[in-house]
Amino acid sequence: MDAGVRLEVHLTPGDFEQLDLRVAQKIWLVAKTYSCRVVTSSSDGLDSNPP
Repeated sequence: MDAGVRLEVHLTPGDFEQLDLRVAQKIWLVAKTYSCRVVTSSSDGLDSNPP
């Protein structure tokens, strides 16, 4: 997805299997904003900014 920023999604193996996902498959991404975290880049990696 080209959203201008890197997006990372976490799924359980069961969810991945149930959704029948495949590598490089095109999908729609729907975000539940309550579950989002802002992540900023730094010189030594990614730093999470907790709410």
